[in-house]
Amino acid sequence: LHLVNAMMLSCSSDGSVIAWAISNWNGELAFAETGNYTEHAGFVNACAINDSEFANNGTFIGASGGNDGIIYVYDFSGKEIMGALIGHKSN
Repeated sequence: LHLVNAMMLSCSSDGSVIAWAISNWNGELAFAETGNYTEHAGFVNACAINDSEFANNGTFIGASGGNDGIIYVYDFSGKEIMGALIGHKSN
């Protein structure tokens, strides 16, 4: 498995979204937390991140959606929230 600039997200019922850097260290995968985001008020149902193949410049854009009806959009490279999509009435 060859990984360069790979990232993944995890989300939880505690309202957090965690960004992870993935690397291949001597044939074994290694994960390092690169950001912990706690904007959601409650359970986070889903999260997604762009494919590393499309992140040639090192920019990883992701999103998360929770029971609070808000979808947050993140720039994980800059470790910041780009915006919130507000308007969903339910999850």
